[in-house]
Amino acid sequence: HQRDFFAMSESEGLSLRSPQLIWRALSKMRMTPRPDVFDKITSDNVVEVYHWDSTTSFKNLVFFEYISMSLEEIYCLTWMDQVIMSARMMAFFLEMNAKLRLARYNHTFAPRFSRYTLQERLGDRRKFEIHLQWISPLLHEGEKKALLFINRSTFRVEKP
Repeated sequence: HQRDFFAMSESEGLSLRSPQLIWRALSKMRMTPRPDVFDKITSDNVVEVYHWDSTTSFKNLVFFEYISMSLEEIYCLTWMDQVIMSARMMAFFLEMNAKLRLARYNHTFAPRFSRYTLQERLGDRRKFEIHLQWISPLLHEGEKKALLFINRSTFRVEKP
């Protein structure tokens, strides 16, 4: 799907940062976003899709400006095996995963924990400050099986 995303950008003349391209990619993946999320994505946002089994199937180009892990690591490992984060944030994301499996999410929402730091376990072990702005359920072939995450990321600068 990721390769198709880049090919679609080239063939349709859309910027790789275009929110319109994200909607087209999701459609090709047979994923339907909630209508209330359409106006929430800008060309500066990192956009990611995570499934109930903690795997991912989509990242927009902005994501790749920050990450140093290989494509194999990104798409073959669960998110828990990719990053180091606080126990509080890990519990929050595990709770969201359980609520997704129970189909409790119906609308786009701003999460209660919106700012956090994480570090790559692999690659260059980069650290990031994340401002998680929106989380939205995605339907896959008619069932809620994934969540769309919209955030702003910055590299964390370590103080000397």
